[in-house]
Amino acid sequence: MAGVALFGGTFDPIHVGHLIAAEGVKDALKLNRVVFVPAGTPPHKLSRSLAPTGCRLEMVRLAVQDNPYFEVWDFETRREGPAYTIDTVRAWKSAHPEETRPRFIIGEDTIPELSTWRDIGALVEESEIVPVARPGSEEALPQELRERIGKVEADGLRERMIRVPLVDVSSTEIRERLAAGRSVRYLIPEPVHRYIRENHLYRDVTRTPGDKQCLKTIGPA
Repeated sequence: MAGVALFGGTFDPIHVGHLIAAEGVKDALKLNRVVFVPAGTPPHKLSRSLAPTGCRLEMVRLAVQDNPYFEVWDFETRREGPAYTIDTVRAWKSAHPEETRPRFIIGEDTIPELSTWRDIGALVEESEIVPVARPGSEEALPQELRERIGKVEADGLRERMIRVPLVDVSSTEIRERLAAGRSVRYLIPEPVHRYIRENHLYRDVTRTPGDKQCLKTIGPA
């Protein structure tokens, strides 16, 4: 069935695991496209300093630029205050009334958090949540989640699980490698790596980036 999937995240930074997951979902569900939605101020990560919003947005654009099925939507990065998924889905549907019901991609490790998401009951009605398996993960479905969205929908999360070639890499590990001066080759797209170097990002994982402005484009390879 053709359609679209939204893929939200902080992408701090985006890495090959994100791209493999998006391609796997597109292929498995025969989608027209996958739309990456970088978070502005994610409500579940208010306690952690993120790279500047504009930097993360540009890194995602660089990462997906050579895939005609991938797009970037800056809705959340243009918003002030915390960005909630239900608001993003509703905004997408309002802007694209001709589209089919959107999917929303999550990592399998996010399942235990779903019961805490704002208006999760409405979210599962207005979109189809599609989990992607994580390496070595077999997350249980919390009872609270079953109560909030119903047994049928909760069990459907497991049935819709997409399994893709697994790469055990995380944005946290990449930030730590960069701060330590270690190689991240093949873990992030090379244009993203060049952008990180040119903007001196992630040199110290304990440093708060603040309002640092990043380049919108990068120089030649």
